[in-house]
Amino acid sequence: MHILIFSWRDINHPYGGGAELLSHEMSKRWVAQGHPVTHFSASFPGSKSNELIDGVRYLRAGDWYNVHILAFLKILVGQFGNFDVLIDEVHGIPFFSSLYTRKPIVCLACEVAKEVWDQMYPFPLNIVGKICEKVYLHLYKNIKFLTISESTAEDLIQNGILEKNITVLPMGLTYTLPQKLPGKIKHPSMIFLGRLARSKGIADAIKAFSIIQEKIPLAKMRIVGKGAPEYETRLKNLVSRLKLKNSLKFIGFASEPEKFKLLSQAHLILVPSVREGWGLVVPEANLVGTPAIVYNVPGLRDVTKDGVNGQVVTKNTPQGLAQASIKLLLNPVRYQKMSQSSKEYAKSMNWDDTARVALKVLQESL
Repeated sequence: MHILIFSWRDINHPYGGGAELLSHEMSKRWVAQGHPVTHFSASFPGSKSNELIDGVRYLRAGDWYNVHILAFLKILVGQFGNFDVLIDEVHGIPFFSSLYTRKPIVCLACEVAKEVWDQMYPFPLNIVGKICEKVYLHLYKNIKFLTISESTAEDLIQNGILEKNITVLPMGLTYTLPQKLPGKIKHPSMIFLGRLARSKGIADAIKAFSIIQEKIPLAKMRIVGKGAPEYETRLKNLVSRLKLKNSLKFIGFASEPEKFKLLSQAHLILVPSVREGWGLVVPEANLVGTPAIVYNVPGLRDVTKDGVNGQVVTKNTPQGLAQASIKLLLNPVRYQKMSQSSKEYAKSMNWDDTARVALKVLQESL
């Protein structure tokens, strides 16, 4: 079975995240089982137009704003060969492949964007995005869906997708831990890890830390990740206004080994996103014994098990985030127990199960 994947980014894209990792981990396992995989996505500075990674054929062209049109044109002229099934990945909008191919289609939707459109785009682009999302969900109502959380499955059902056509994938975890990891730093410390964008709620994390520091004056915080320069400037101005410059540090981009070192030093990871497909940073932090304090939103409420690997706050506010953090930090016995159960939770995840369940859906679609 030749599998074709359309996605706006790939595993090597500088802004790639959990969705791209999910695609690659499944794809390389399918290839190992004898199913060729071709992945088409946007190019990026320094990228190759044709590249083989772990046996997966990666083709790239265009950019985020025209990759959907290029996919249509290339499939029209037969550039992707005689594929058997197409995975149409949704990032806000899909590739609308149901309008131009008769081959079986399986839609991979990590989330239904909803209010993320308001966080990421100004008026009227946010309205256009919401309309496009409604349109595609109507067009795809009879297509099989793969998703990564029960919350997203519920969102899809509410938007007209039949429950029988939705499969929730068990998620895996990719990691290579450094041979020697540092322990927790002396004083209570928080970390934020991820792309610096409004939808990730970083401003709320900073405000929460300000409240935490009022109760725990020696507390520290690190923000790890990159974003648009103008937004980073706004965040740094917020830190200055809250007088946190001596206790909060912007780290910027961190390599994989450095990322896990920073996570292992932190006591808690704060994750106040508007919504997530799943929330990869939570189990990544859990791997090194760092519980997560998260907002009660789709994706995060699925990946965070209260009292096991973190806590889902009762109110999605900086105050709610801070109160949950303070309560856990001031209870050393409860914290140590949760730190250990976090490690066990993360290490139980397996990409082999993810690939197996998804492949069954692809085969059923033929």
